[in-house]
Amino acid sequence: MPSSSPPAPPTGSFTSHARTAVVTGSARRVGRAIAGALIAEGWQVVVHARDAARAREACEELGAAGWVAADLERAEAAADIADVARATFGADHGLDLLVNSAASFERVDRWEMAGIDGWQRAMAVNARAPYLLTAALLPSLRVARGLVVNVSDHAGHEHWPSFPIHSASKAALDSLTISGAAALAADGVRMVAVAPGTILPPDEWDDARVERERTAGDLGTPDELVRVILELAADPVRTGEIVVL
Repeated sequence: MPSSSPPAPPTGSFTSHARTAVVTGSARRVGRAIAGALIAEGWQVVVHARDAARAREACEELGAAGWVAADLERAEAAADIADVARATFGADHGLDLLVNSAASFERVDRWEMAGIDGWQRAMAVNARAPYLLTAALLPSLRVARGLVVNVSDHAGHEHWPSFPIHSASKAALDSLTISGAAALAADGVRMVAVAPGTILPPDEWDDARVERERTAGDLGTPDELVRVILELAADPVRTGEIVVL
């Protein structure tokens, strides 16, 4: 299967005056909630998933402007996504918002069991892909003086014994955000990371675990994350922050 697919606008032609966004990992869970909220606010959004069927389905169900399937473990995925964004919005139209929401969660129950594949996957998806995709979309971000939001989490600054690789990759993303904001300031492009706690239960949690976490107040919803992203998008000044929720 090819790594990317042409945009498939389900609701008519692109509206040139609308705000534009690309949201990675937006076929399910938190990324889908972000994309759906943006679309509800009138944004034109390109949704992304690793799997073409999921990306196409999300596009149709959410009413997105286009979709792309690309495996972020591949360095070439950034160019694939950027090509679809330009084809959807027009080569000369700026990109107002890039949300790097896709993530790889690598669990390591025993320290010595961490393998090179897990390291490569976590660093590629959680840190390298946001960097490369920002670079690939930088011409469009410059035009709109756009914003890049990197979705981090508490793992970057807390002790998660079973997720050392994931934690390291999120710490790298946080560091990338600070340096990226400084590096891109001259281009008029802002970069911020938003670090929520657990806002949707992992797929492997059973109902009892979900209820325990919710009762303890340790399980949230995507609403606050979406609210912060919309606030950041509306603020032309904020950059170089790690917003911890």
